[in-house]
Amino acid sequence: MSPSSPPPPVDPQILLRMIAVLAEKNARLEAEVAAYRRLVFGPRSERTATLLPGQESLDLGDG
Repeated sequence: MSPSSPPPPVDPQILLRMIAVLAEKNARLEAEVAAYRRLVFGPRSERTATLLPGQESLDLGDG
């Protein structure tokens, strides 16, 4: 808090409303970050996909 900032309110109802507004903003920002991560890194299911037995060695006939 900078020296020129007004002091925070002391009314509990105002403080509760401020908390609710910040919680909504935080949820929106978390969703936005999650969307950006999916765009950049792809869906989580693709990153953590497990291989089925025999799937790791495909015989493509080139070797």
